[in-house]
Amino acid sequence: MIYFLLLILIFLLILTMKQDKMIFTSKQVEIKHTPLKQKNEDILVFINKLKDLHKKNNCKLPFTYHLTICGLETRNGEAVYNYNLYNITGEYQGKYFKHKNIDLKFRAYNSFDESIKDFEDLIHNKYKSVITYLKENKIEQAIKETILLGFAGHKDYERYLSYLIGVKKYV
Repeated sequence: MIYFLLLILIFLLILTMKQDKMIFTSKQVEIKHTPLKQKNEDILVFINKLKDLHKKNNCKLPFTYHLTICGLETRNGEAVYNYNLYNITGEYQGKYFKHKNIDLKFRAYNSFDESIKDFEDLIHNKYKSVITYLKENKIEQAIKETILLGFAGHKDYERYLSYLIGVKKYV
């Protein structure tokens, strides 16, 4: 009986240590501007770079969906920080950064590849109804659903849908 209680005590101690370790592994990193496109470059530069990333990472979500979310969230790739192509809040592998005057944590990545893969995982795991629309090739409804479910807080998402229609000729 004593051995059994000792095992439980050791288990609880290990569990507590892991939880403490998880709390302390969170790390704010320095904010770093990592644009996909420079301000003076044509919109096609952004579209082509994102398309290359989409292909390289064997993305399952449609390119137009990536393009729309990334385009609005980062001003067409100009306002990307710490490789966060979609301005996803929270932490990624314990790392985050903060913008000046914004009291939110944003996920910090080491590469665009990490960002695009994390976005895919997030949508597949958390936004099942979006996936349903995407499987039916209803991109605009998928974006509206993404907004309704709270992924995006940008006031111009509805207006941005017309941008999506305008860039379809490039996709």
